[in-house]
Amino acid sequence: MLPAGEENHHDHCDISQTVRRDGGEARAAGGRTGRSKRYYLREAVETHINRLVQEYEILEIAQNVRAGRERTYTLAEVEKILDLGD
Repeated sequence: MLPAGEENHHDHCDISQTVRRDGGEARAAGGRTGRSKRYYLREAVETHINRLVQEYEILEIAQNVRAGRERTYTLAEVEKILDLGD
């Protein structure tokens, strides 16, 4: 995850380009179904937002592990904690 206050402008460009490009598809689908372009774009965002949040959380955890801010456990430690030994 980016530090507080920093934005990834590359991501913003990709998103805006995708919205412009996919807007034509949303408009075409809207013509076939009677739904608006806005409806399809909102559905796309809502459908994928949870995955994006999860990916950023995973990235943040990985960065914390690399920086030594996140506790990790070996397999042997987990087995001992869970009493899974022989």
